[in-house]
Amino acid sequence: MRRFILYSSTLLAIALISFFAFQFKDAIVFRASRLIDENIEEEETMLLAMLDSHPKEIFSSYQAYLRAHPTRTKYCHGILHRIGHVAVETMGWDKAMAIANPLCGGGFIHGMIETRFGLLSVLSPKSVQTEVLATCGSPKNEICYHGIGHGLMVLFNNDDLAALQACQEVSLPGRMDCFDGIFMHIFDAEETGVPKDSPRRAEGALFCKSLTHEQRVSCYFYLPRIFANTPMMVENAVHVCSSVTPLLHQNICIQGSGHMFLKYMLPDTETAMEACQSFPTAQQKICEAGADDYKKLQESTSGPL
Repeated sequence: MRRFILYSSTLLAIALISFFAFQFKDAIVFRASRLIDENIEEEETMLLAMLDSHPKEIFSSYQAYLRAHPTRTKYCHGILHRIGHVAVETMGWDKAMAIANPLCGGGFIHGMIETRFGLLSVLSPKSVQTEVLATCGSPKNEICYHGIGHGLMVLFNNDDLAALQACQEVSLPGRMDCFDGIFMHIFDAEETGVPKDSPRRAEGALFCKSLTHEQRVSCYFYLPRIFANTPMMVENAVHVCSSVTPLLHQNICIQGSGHMFLKYMLPDTETAMEACQSFPTAQQKICEAGADDYKKLQESTSGPL
């Protein structure tokens, strides 16, 4: 779902990060959002009504709504996760896939996959990989494989090690997208209609340190999402990333911060880029590259249907 900064094959250990000043605030904004922001409930009701009466028009109608209400864009990914759940439950996989669209970073598709994987009852490593291939096919399908990461977390009841092991069997580049879905599921408390509480949020960078070379890259990229959409998002992201070593991993964390800033500051691209100036001068461009990656993702999934 984004490009990584080039990094060396020789990686060092990570320094201890003091998360404890932050961890109790991390999900408050998301959990309270439905009480504070009535528009979330209203938009879900609107989309569910369209799903029931005019399913083929749901994305063109929602796209028009978002263009008329651009400040709602930062909520649309999580909302479409929830609509994707209902679509599979009420229409079945094939009919839901027939209307599926990658609007808002593929939220609907990710929600569909969460439900498809959550409905599986008999599991084995072989059946999981068969299901992955049947769902996404080519490992170049980045939006789908990102959704597989979310789906595996639902499938394995937030057992992240089991989910990571299942992703490990996927060919590149899909394997990295699959990891991305897992770490977004762990660190980003965005409400999507499924339980996502994970003790790994408190472990933070210590969890990343315990992983394989390949998995760490994705883990550090999504690490700042612990603070996504919170009042101190920028300050806390800077604090966390500055504590990460080696420098190559720190840069990945900073790039992930820029990615997060733009997602949760949409449609205010200028403010997101200004937030990147909170990092040291030599690393501001890295943050801006992450923001630009999210901008490209958003634009590529919000154009003509």
